[in-house]
Amino acid sequence: MWIPDGGQSIQMHTAGRTRSVPKPQWYNVITEVSASPRGRAAFRGWNAATSDSMRVSEISLADGAVIPWATEFVDDGNFRVLADGSMFFLAWEAASTAVLYHVTAPGVQRRLGVVPRPITSISVSDDLKRAVVFTEDYFGDAWISRVAGR
Repeated sequence: MWIPDGGQSIQMHTAGRTRSVPKPQWYNVITEVSASPRGRAAFRGWNAATSDSMRVSEISLADGAVIPWATEFVDDGNFRVLADGSMFFLAWEAASTAVLYHVTAPGVQRRLGVVPRPITSISVSDDLKRAVVFTEDYFGDAWISRVAGR
């Protein structure tokens, strides 16, 4: 599977043929796709009406049926399909605050915690028992000078 330029569909190559599944109407653009168990693919994208919310959904490889799993009002985010078919969803509520969710079924999510710092990278284990989070601190100075001539 892949997303062609423009993010308006998901291309799938199965059983020796390639087919295109158009993005659902809710979406403005599809930005990420990932393999999922049970003959499905998971994907995420932005709301077409306001571009202020991100949704993670699953699509059936057999018939193209789309099932929304989670929708959040976010600045950005990403997701990962876990070994049991559930999903890890990282939602940036602001540029410096990320909320971690475990989405166990469509519409069923549990808030795992908040990282109140800018995240540069995150990796979680397939069972969500371990995580590595890289954050950054910016230490800058502001200088104000007064230049006076003679």
